[in-house]
Amino acid sequence: RMDGYIFPVAYLISLPFIYLMSRGILNAESLMAALLVFFMGLMPLTNAIAGGSELILLKLYFSEILYTPVGLFKHYIPFLTIALLAYILLLKRFIISDFDPHQAKLQKIPVSLYNIIFYCLTGYIIAVSVRVMGIYITMSALLAPSLLALSIFNSLRMVIIGTILFTILFSISGFVLSFSFDKLPTEPTLIVFFGLAAIGIWGVYILIKTFKRKNQSN
Repeated sequence: RMDGYIFPVAYLISLPFIYLMSRGILNAESLMAALLVFFMGLMPLTNAIAGGSELILLKLYFSEILYTPVGLFKHYIPFLTIALLAYILLLKRFIISDFDPHQAKLQKIPVSLYNIIFYCLTGYIIAVSVRVMGIYITMSALLAPSLLALSIFNSLRMVIIGTILFTILFSISGFVLSFSFDKLPTEPTLIVFFGLAAIGIWGVYILIKTFKRKNQSN
């Protein structure tokens, strides 16, 4: 029920910064990182002021995903479906407005508008993910597969496909590992596995690339 109040307030606070970012006045990556740190620090502060327990705070950072109520997932499915459909329908315009703003202007695509839509959709999906899975596992799933795909693939299409596939593969493998060893907590296992799997695959890729270069030079 609190989502109806928290999300709109968070967006209202973020909108001036998103506007400045879309105008190029502020660096996008730095601003997103700063806002993330700000809101992550704001959550426990708000919880303490409201008289919340430490158990609620623990679930915020390490939500026990295996015991998350089914109703919570069902509550967010319609909203996430709409957000994902919007991503798919607007993906081409997002790519053009972000990577080739001059071409976007030639095609009369409002770059600032689509940047704002992109950041709002991304912010909503991250907020829902944090609500369901906790902050740390959300950030691991967000960063590790995408950084790995960026370091391996050259084309944007393959980076997107690779990120999706790596996320699914790492998640399933992490759950299997956690189930195989009952004493391992699920969320920390997933977080560590995301990082180790990404580093491992990247290491193998570098070794294969180095080996091929040596063969070509010989």
